[in-house]
Amino acid sequence: MDCNFIFCLHNHQPVGNFDHVFEWAYNDCYRKTLDLLYQYPEFKFAIHNTGPLLEWIERHDPTYCDILAQMV
Repeated sequence: MDCNFIFCLHNHQPVGNFDHVFEWAYNDCYRKTLDLLYQYPEFKFAIHNTGPLLEWIERHDPTYCDILAQMV
């Protein structure tokens, strides 16, 4: 029996969350995960970053978006 598996990440921070919480979650989870996945280009995955998080990332570390774009 064949089984298809979809690996999908949902990264979220709510509107109005404290900057230090964004920074902690980004440094401790979101960026580390992207860096790990970057090491395995053959691994297929989906990632969803919510709007407030993506806006924070664009302001604080635009290289995240550059790396993600390379992986598409």
